[in-house]
Amino acid sequence: MEQPSETAQVKFPERALVGSLAFLTGAAILSLEILGGRMLQPYFGSGLHVWGSVLSVFMVSLALGYWLGGKLSEKKATLSRLMVFPVIGGLLLFLPPHTTGKATS
Repeated sequence: MEQPSETAQVKFPERALVGSLAFLTGAAILSLEILGGRMLQPYFGSGLHVWGSVLSVFMVSLALGYWLGGKLSEKKATLSRLMVFPVIGGLLLFLPPHTTGKATS
């Protein structure tokens, strides 16, 4: 059996950091799914079609993100590149309410 090269081995702190990031972003996405369904409830109710639509949008978005992440990781996978995406996602979620003035209502 062939031993993995030294560059292919990932050190424990980096593995723990990646695992923690995956756990925390997964929890954040789950929270956003629930929040999205609750935000649609006053307008469309909370029926099966509403929740199915919310979950479908999130699942398609996750699949596209995983595909794009896989393509980018084939080129050059670094922790700094990995950390950029949650920051960009957080900013994209933070900016619209604060730029439209709806964050303080």
